[in-house]
Amino acid sequence: MRDRADRVALAGALLLPTALAIVLLPVRPTFDNANIATLLVVAVVAVAALGRRWAAALSALTAAAAFDFFHTLPYLTFRITTRHDLQTDLSLLVVGLAVGELAARGRRQRRLAVARSAERDQLEGLGALVAVGEEPDFILMTVASALTDLLELEDCRFEVGGRDDVFPTLESDGAVIWGPTAWDARRWGLPSKGVDVPVCGHGKLIGRFVCRPREPRSISAEQRRRAVALANQAGAALAGGRSLAA
Repeated sequence: MRDRADRVALAGALLLPTALAIVLLPVRPTFDNANIATLLVVAVVAVAALGRRWAAALSALTAAAAFDFFHTLPYLTFRITTRHDLQTDLSLLVVGLAVGELAARGRRQRRLAVARSAERDQLEGLGALVAVGEEPDFILMTVASALTDLLELEDCRFEVGGRDDVFPTLESDGAVIWGPTAWDARRWGLPSKGVDVPVCGHGKLIGRFVCRPREPRSISAEQRRRAVALANQAGAALAGGRSLAA
C-alpha cells in the first residue's frame, strides 16, 4: 500500500506541474509570467497534500523547470535570458518548496490528530470494559489486537509470569532495554526476536505480552508509550485475580 502511494506521489510530482504548464500555454501571450508562476504553485500544493515531503520538493523543482521550459524565452529550452524571468523562476522554486513543506506538515499533523483521537477512544473503551468487569481473557485479546495494529506486529500473545533469560523489554517510559543495553527502536524498529511488554497489577508482575514485529520499521517513542498504556489496561483487568489467558 505504501509503495503504491509513493508511486502516485512520484507521478503527481512529475506530471501535475508539467501538465498545468502546458494547459497554460494558450494564455501565455496575455498572462504575466508572475501570474503563471503563481498558478504553478497550486500544483505544488496539490502534490504536497498527499503528505510526502520529498514529493512536495520534487513538484516544486518540476514546476520551476516547466515554467522555464514553456514560459520563458527562448521557449522549449532551459535557458533564461532576462533577469526578471530568472527571479520569477527562483521565486517559484523557493515559494513552491516552502508552501509544499507547509502543506505536507499540515497533512501529517491532521493525520496524527486523527490517530491520537482514535487511540484515546480505544483506551477509554478498554477502561470502560475494565470498569464494568469484562472477562480478563476478552480484555487480553482486545489489547493484543490493539498492540498488533499499533506496533505493526506479526504476532502478539499474552503469557503469565516473566522470562528467566535476558529478553528485550519495553519499559514503562517507552524505552526498549535489552539486558544492559538501550535499543534504538526509532532507528532500528523492534528487535527481530521480539519484545516483552510487562503487565502489572497492584505493583506486581502478572505476565507479559510477547510482541514479534513483521519487519524492521521505526517505532516512535509515542507509539511505545501507548503500548505501555494498553498493557496497563490489561493489568487493571487482571488485578482482581480472576482467570488468566495462558
